Amino acid sequence: MRQTVLEAFDLLSQPESSTLLVSALAATDDAALTQAVIRTIARTAVADTVDFLVELYTEPGALPARRQRMVTAMRSISNAPAIAALGDGARLVAHPELAAAAADALAKMGRAESILALRSAWQALLMIPLTPASALTCSLPSPMPASPTCTAR
Repeated sequence: MRQTVLEAFDLLSQPESSTLLVSALAATDDAALTQAVIRTIARTAVADTVDFLVELYTEPGALPARRQRMVTAMRSISNAPAIAALGDGARLVAHPELAAAAADALAKMGRAESILALRSAWQALLMIPLTPASALTCSLPSPMPASPTCTAR
């Protein structure tokens, strides 16, 4: 039965289900369920999904393990309708780990729109003075590579 439930996540394809999946991700620490949910979020994420990941990550009192699941889910997103929201997420200087995950997701998509969103986020970040408490380091040589590297420090 458990295997059937886990396999059912792979059959989900409705973007409307992705925010529900984020709720499931926030509530579980089961490794197999977490992986199945993250794979499904990666395929179905839309702007609302990204916004909800950010909301649950930034929620006061969120445990580190929960935050890490939100980061992993953000980094996994590969669905084009999430590009604009990921671009906004890549600008989250107050949460550099989440911003780096959004930037990584955009870079891994390798689509023209995702690279443009990443470039726009990078340009916006260049205008924000970074402090040790909110530092995001991105390596973006010119011309723009297919996979820029962003890390939280």
